[in-house]
Amino acid sequence: MVVYFSYLALGNSLPSLANYWQIGKSTAYDIVQETCRVISNTIGATYLLPSNQQEYREIADKFWQRWNLPNCVGALDGKHIRIQCPANTGSQFFNYKQYFSIVLMATCDANYCFTSIHIGDYGSLSDSSVFSATEFGQAVENDTLNIPPPSPLPGTNIMMPYFFVGDEIFPLRQFDAPIL
Repeated sequence: MVVYFSYLALGNSLPSLANYWQIGKSTAYDIVQETCRVISNTIGATYLLPSNQQEYREIADKFWQRWNLPNCVGALDGKHIRIQCPANTGSQFFNYKQYFSIVLMATCDANYCFTSIHIGDYGSLSDSSVFSATEFGQAVENDTLNIPPPSPLPGTNIMMPYFFVGDEIFPLRQFDAPIL
């Protein structure tokens, strides 16, 4: 597990982590891929999602307290997990970074706890394409997340919608915005 969490937390390449932890490169790849699969199969995206407006407000309160970012209900990003090219797959797993990968798409709260996880799409797909195909992405698109209505910014009467932050790869939608 320490290899997996080091990979997520530090963003180092798997070969450098394999060297650091003195394990084989293929072992490091296997650890990350298997851990992602187990997490996805065990807890699944629907288990993690906040189920009502109050839970989203609590997440937003934590973003405000910890990061001085009001009305934010999650941070969204994708991570390419390096893999060895599966047999007979052509370039499906070959990504723009010039290696073979699967995509981990996740959202987290202000304390870096996952609130949505999707793992396993082809590395050749863009983050925005993967996001749009996930259960979470569909829920955002169909407005079924129970996100609270706009509320005043702290200390003002200015109404502000709740939103997710993500990088420029994600298209603007009603409930998400680029990193400020």
